[in-house]
Amino acid sequence: MNYITGQTITEIFLSTDFNNNPVVPADFSAVTFQNGIEVFSGLVSFNLSLIDSNLGIYNFSFTPQDEGTYQVYINNLTTKVIYVSETYFISNNALPSIYVGI
Repeated sequence: MNYITGQTITEIFLSTDFNNNPVVPADFSAVTFQNGIEVFSGLVSFNLSLIDSNLGIYNFSFTPQDEGTYQVYINNLTTKVIYVSETYFISNNALPSIYVGI
């Protein structure tokens, strides 16, 4: 998807075991990649938080300030499940993608 620099990107994901039972609390390690290279903390504002403890729903968001291709890798250290986000294309003059459902 296409985004403009400074726009906050948000995704929701689940923390479950292999039987799809919610696992809360969970510990995570997260890495953000820009153009295939790890972005160290401080260069990208990144937030990870619990939304619903009954269902194990977590939210992550980040705000890229530079142009490039971004992707987020989140390792659930409790369940050993890995989440890899979609690829985000960030530009200074890109128009956000608009999806219309019918």
